Amino acid sequence: MERLNILKNQNLFRFLRVGLLVVFFYCSSGFSQVTPGASFLRTLPGARLQAMSGSVTAGLDVTHAFYANPGAAGFLREWQWGASYTKWIADVYNASFVFGRRLRTPWSQHTRALVGVYYQGMDEFDSSDGVTPMATASDILVSATLGQPLSFVSRWLSFGTNLKYFKSTLDQFNADAFIFDAGLFYRTPRFALPTAALGLFESGIFSAGISVVNMGSDLKYINSASPLPRALRGGIAFNAGTHNGLQTQLSLDYVQVRDEKGGLSFGAEVSWNRFFAIDAGYRQDQGLLDQMTLGLSLSLDDIRMPGGKLLPGRNKAVRLDLATLDDQEFFSRTYRGGLTHFSIGPEHFRFISPAEGVDVESDSVAFAWEETQDPDLYDDVTWHFLLTKDSLKIENALKFIENDEREISDFTASDGFIVNEMPAQAAFALANPGGGDYYWAVIASDKNGHLRFADRNGKRIAHFHIPLPDIIVKDIQFDYDHVINESEKQGVLRIIVENIGETWAKNIALSLRDSVVVPIKNPPQLPLLVHHSFHTIPKLMPGQSDTITIDWYRASSGLCEISATVDYENAIPELDEENNRTVESFYTIPKGDFAAPDTSNILLTSRVIIELPFINEVCMDAESTKVKYPYLHYTTFDGPLDVLAKRLDENRNFSVSLVGYADPNSEKGLSVSGARVYAGPIVDQKKSRAIFINSGFAQALEAGTAAFAEPLFNLAYRRSLAVRDSLEKRGVLPTQIRIDSVKVW
Repeated sequence: MERLNILKNQNLFRFLRVGLLVVFFYCSSGFSQVTPGASFLRTLPGARLQAMSGSVTAGLDVTHAFYANPGAAGFLREWQWGASYTKWIADVYNASFVFGRRLRTPWSQHTRALVGVYYQGMDEFDSSDGVTPMATASDILVSATLGQPLSFVSRWLSFGTNLKYFKSTLDQFNADAFIFDAGLFYRTPRFALPTAALGLFESGIFSAGISVVNMGSDLKYINSASPLPRALRGGIAFNAGTHNGLQTQLSLDYVQVRDEKGGLSFGAEVSWNRFFAIDAGYRQDQGLLDQMTLGLSLSLDDIRMPGGKLLPGRNKAVRLDLATLDDQEFFSRTYRGGLTHFSIGPEHFRFISPAEGVDVESDSVAFAWEETQDPDLYDDVTWHFLLTKDSLKIENALKFIENDEREISDFTASDGFIVNEMPAQAAFALANPGGGDYYWAVIASDKNGHLRFADRNGKRIAHFHIPLPDIIVKDIQFDYDHVINESEKQGVLRIIVENIGETWAKNIALSLRDSVVVPIKNPPQLPLLVHHSFHTIPKLMPGQSDTITIDWYRASSGLCEISATVDYENAIPELDEENNRTVESFYTIPKGDFAAPDTSNILLTSRVIIELPFINEVCMDAESTKVKYPYLHYTTFDGPLDVLAKRLDENRNFSVSLVGYADPNSEKGLSVSGARVYAGPIVDQKKSRAIFINSGFAQALEAGTAAFAEPLFNLAYRRSLAVRDSLEKRGVLPTQIRIDSVKVW
């Protein structure tokens, strides 16, 4: 009898296993064309999700929620991966793995993409008591998900889609299908709660979602086809909590599977300080599996975990989830486990402007960077903006900050930082920064000290250049008035202003100031007079200069100081603000009139004119080419060359021939280095040592190309030139003068 009971129990167990296969893998393939099959698609992976009875259609920050509503993917963390395993009833088990991250797409920087694998299998079993080979069964679901916040409508609205491939195998039979899901997800911004005054819950968030899942073609094993369990899901959820305190999530879902009656499911989670959580749920269903679910979670981040920078890693956390389904009359209690690794720091963000290495040509700089957010529901992001002109200083500062060796606020002007601010928005404006190279960085931090550095192409220090003009007063020049009179005009001042900078400047103001430094006559009781004048230069390009010319009037006399200052009000940012002023000193010219007696006595004396013969030779000192003073000016007699010049000027048809001489006995001649030397034909007669100039050489003389190779000939030739130049200065035309030859005697 006992053996018979054992056999009966074995047969019952075998029956239950076969029955479950029919329920989970083959529900409608052989019996109905209406009731949906592929019951595996009704289940959702993830221990945390299962602990809340799958009521996550509106669930926030639940990794596997996209299986219930693809729209939830749009609000997932920057990256995460999760794995789960369930040892279910009657040797049935399932396992899942999912990985997701944020993508930058041409239309958005907040697109989320996920891939997942969900597998269900059963150990080999003997369904015929050894008559047929061992049988097995499995289901596999591969999914790809895209979630996109619809920012053009609202940053709080997201749309998502799942594209899934499903394959079901029952021994030698199998069926597959492509499946499509779609969903919308909406959440409110975080809002303050009245309970904040009690220190219980500071903020709250409402969320809602709707989705249609498991849309696709029918499954067909042999001849019969069964529809997929297409379902309409709707849900609402309420989150309330404090970042470093109590947090809770309450959710309610409604699920309507095709051709079946809809049902509700409830889920709740209570957590403390993102460390420990209790989950619970209940599903209102008429099936065998409707029972209360419970779960526990433990989270460890880089702050709580010893050696957290290595495991789970900086700005990262791990979460361990356990869930259980209450036991039934036919089934024992089942257990599920899950592990999730995810980001907890501010999301990645980039510099926007100024562009890398750009020249900023304006009187202010507008800085901008992308918005970022912290994935924790009750956390906030704080910006830190650093600006300096020293790239090494900011690089070292970021290393200190990253390694927790110094606080961000430690870096001040004494460390070479121009700005260390905490702007309220993702922007900063700086007026009149001055020219040169600038380096800046932006750091986002959350309440727990997790940091994220802005970057551009992997570089977390941005650089730009401000080209500025540099206006100087290059020179102050004074042209004296050549007339002595009673006018206060001293002459003309010329102020040369130049732009030695890198870019143009316009509306350049110029201030001129003159004051007497050492007066010639200045009564002690009278103050020294100071005069000012103002001028404007419309525009100066880099390297361009302009000259301001003014008439200088001053009644008092003496040594005056003229100072010129450009951009005296510092209205134009410049590379150097200290070089705008130049000072020069000039003496005024004598002013006044001459008094003469009313009567003058004129004494007439006789003048005797003596005609002297004209000596047509000009003697010079040894080795010299200078014409002596008596040949040019009146001494006792009129200078011979002066007389000759007057006669040639009165008789333009007359001309004169010049012959240069040099004495080899007393002179060495002139070096030809740097001087013109004769390169034409030379007639060297040993007796006379004379060189005769032909017509071609005369043209070479005019062109300045003729030259002599010997020092004595060069000396004789240069003496001819000296006489010629003296005549030309006195009005003789060049055509009236001819150099015939040079001689060395």
